[in-house]
Amino acid sequence: MKTPIIFGLIVISSLALTSCSDTTTSPTKIQTSTTPTPVATATPTSTDNSMAGMDHSKMDMWNGSMNMANGQTMDHMWASTEEEFIANMIPHHQEAVDTASIVVAKTQNAELKKIATEIVSAQKTEIELLNSWMKSWYPNSTLKVSYMQMMRDISKLSGHDLDDVFMEDMIKHHEWAVHMAEEVLEVSQRPEIVKMANDIIRSQNAEIAKFKELLENH
Repeated sequence: MKTPIIFGLIVISSLALTSCSDTTTSPTKIQTSTTPTPVATATPTSTDNSMAGMDHSKMDMWNGSMNMANGQTMDHMWASTEEEFIANMIPHHQEAVDTASIVVAKTQNAELKKIATEIVSAQKTEIELLNSWMKSWYPNSTLKVSYMQMMRDISKLSGHDLDDVFMEDMIKHHEWAVHMAEEVLEVSQRPEIVKMANDIIRSQNAEIAKFKELLENH
């Protein structure tokens, strides 16, 4: 009678062990990221050097803000190289000379006439220098400049209308010259250009301030 009892205990023990093994948990799985590690890529470098060294915050400020007489913008005019500065400044100065000459001949405002006379004299001299630099430094230049009129035709105006339109337009015209001068200073190594650019910034900022003062006192 003892043998069956022992056998029964062995069976029960075996079942108990089997039950315990069924409740054993599997090892914890290590979580791995499914997101691939970003691969660093180089930003392509433009092969176009015409925009090199430019302060693009200034470009954004000027794009669309400088309206010409025909309603277009002056975002085509840059001075990112010395050659561009020279080529663009020649027609820009010439427009100032032509317009200021009308004021010299017609205005009744003595103070404005004095400023216009100084503009004609200074910018004629600078045009001569710019032309000489272009011929000397870039004799084989293929740079094409498509200058568009920035100032309104004042030839048929007189009195306060003449003065006001001239000053309003010349403020914007001067601001653009200052902008180009600042741009070329960032890239120029030629002392002649550096001097002219600094002269433009100094003299034309002073004239801008004077024009604003005269307009406020009208």
